[in-house]
Amino acid sequence: MKKITIIIIGLLSYHVAFCQSLAPEVISSSGNYFENGTVSLSWTLGEPVIETDSAGGHILTQGFQQSRYDIVVVENIEENLNISLYPNPTSQLLNLDWEIPGNAAVLIELIDMQGKKLIDKSYMENKSKKQLNLSNYPAADYFVRISSGNKLVKTFKVTKH
Repeated sequence: MKKITIIIIGLLSYHVAFCQSLAPEVISSSGNYFENGTVSLSWTLGEPVIETDSAGGHILTQGFQQSRYDIVVVENIEENLNISLYPNPTSQLLNLDWEIPGNAAVLIELIDMQGKKLIDKSYMENKSKKQLNLSNYPAADYFVRISSGNKLVKTFKVTKH
């Protein structure tokens, strides 16, 4: 009787051990797949990166797609700009120094990751040193956008801890 019980338990254990599917599947909040004659594009929100290669200005992520995107846009309208923002990361005060040619107003904006404008200040000085007080805002990543006239001058990503 013991041998039969051991054989039955062994067969059940073998059956249970090989009943799982190991196919690559993804549970994510969003994603899609597009294809034309020569190119296909798939994206999935919420997967880790496996490998990323780049060559000649092209980037290829193989395997899973990226789960977090750090987008930092830095655009200059002129080469002779002198803009600095420090310390980054910061806990309270953020120093901002600029020297922008021209007589247009300089607009400083603090924007959270949802796109909400938190600070919106305009200065008529093309050369200045100012401080932004971030002590009332939670620890997170923010964008500081600097515009002169109606043109975007530079965008910084700032981390408040």
